[in-house]
Amino acid sequence: MRLLHITDLHILADENAELYGVDTFLSLKLVLARAFEEDAKPDYIIATGDLSEDATEQSYMRLRRLFLQTGVPVFVIPGNHDSLTCMNTHLIGRLITMDFVAELPVWKVIFLNSQVPGHGYGHISHTQIGALERQLENDRQAPYLIALHHSPSTHCMGEDCQLDNADMLLGVLDKFANARAILSGHAHVRFDEVHSHLKVMTTPATSVQVTHQHRTTSQSDDSDDFLSTHEIDADRHGFRFLDLAANGEMQTMVYYA
Repeated sequence: MRLLHITDLHILADENAELYGVDTFLSLKLVLARAFEEDAKPDYIIATGDLSEDATEQSYMRLRRLFLQTGVPVFVIPGNHDSLTCMNTHLIGRLITMDFVAELPVWKVIFLNSQVPGHGYGHISHTQIGALERQLENDRQAPYLIALHHSPSTHCMGEDCQLDNADMLLGVLDKFANARAILSGHAHVRFDEVHSHLKVMTTPATSVQVTHQHRTTSQSDDSDDFLSTHEIDADRHGFRFLDLAANGEMQTMVYYA
């Protein structure tokens, strides 16, 4: 079974608008075309947030049409740029779902909402942490993949970039061998780490990639401030394949369109 992971799409309402010089709708089309050119085409798509840049109904309607053209189920969660209300109204339906658990052949995926409305950093609520622990406790035979927008890694050093209760999340997952991997976005860069028995993976954006300077202070939402502390790579548009085996093993590859 093959999953296609995409993240940080940042689709805009205006067909002529760009983000840091990139037509993000076109870059997503290029990524999907590249992914579906492979001999082993994806069976499912997981999109982990910042689906829209401007949180408008028009951006989600544009994205919905593109997702439905793939003909495969798409699982989505919000990022810090997204509107849950608009997602539910203008994106979700038919092949596109936003649930807590997806039951795939053998494997299962738990989706956590790390969005803190109005802020760039992430947080997993105690309610979700409790539901996660119960799910893993009650179903220890199935291998699980955990998907969220903000990574529990500290690769991005800015306070507004991080998951503020990452230790709590990792502490729960440490207790369960059936939790095999964590999949996230937000950082606009690829990194692969190992924490305890867990693979911790962040996938590059379909929009633009970002080189992060190591900062420990908050950054403003002003675009000039962002550009003064980050370098933008607008020429590469990333995605990740995950091949999940029936025995619980996983192989993963990152590509650029």
